[in-house]
Amino acid sequence: MSLVRYAVLGLLARAPQSGYDLVRRSKERVSPLWPINYGQIYPELARLAAEGLIEQQAAERQDYRPEKKVYAVTSAGREALQRWVAAPTPMQVPHDEFMLKVHNLWLVEPQEALGQIRGYQQTLRDWLGDLERFQAMIEQRGDGSHTRNSDPLFATICVLRWGAQRTRAQIAWCEDVIAMLAAEG
Repeated sequence: MSLVRYAVLGLLARAPQSGYDLVRRSKERVSPLWPINYGQIYPELARLAAEGLIEQQAAERQDYRPEKKVYAVTSAGREALQRWVAAPTPMQVPHDEFMLKVHNLWLVEPQEALGQIRGYQQTLRDWLGDLERFQAMIEQRGDGSHTRNSDPLFATICVLRWGAQRTRAQIAWCEDVIAMLAAEG
């Protein structure tokens, strides 16, 4: 299965949702660190339903709007998700355009290189602020049970903490590179 499938299954394992709700929830819960394209969700819902991993529940109708299809994960879908979560994960090297540019930074003047690194560092600082605000919102929303593995918010908070720690490390790396470039004069 594709990783989008596991993202959709993971969201549906938390609660039955419509396609629209999945788009919204993926932006809140998954996209901060693993973006999902809006156009991937609806075709994935169709594939998951065809395979019996999710099922459509009673559709809701609200006044003039079209019928709202609500999906829920089946026991087979939950088992597939559990097997995937428990399986070892191979090391994956990210495709990072900025790091590819840094690899070729020797081609530009030091001042231009400094500008690139400082700009990236500011973007990282902004991103860190977003992650920290989102984490605080999630922690305030819970009833305190989000400190236990059995609560889905626990997993969300773990991912947000990882993202924040990784972003802090990237900011520190920028500071190191800025110091090296500044020393060059």
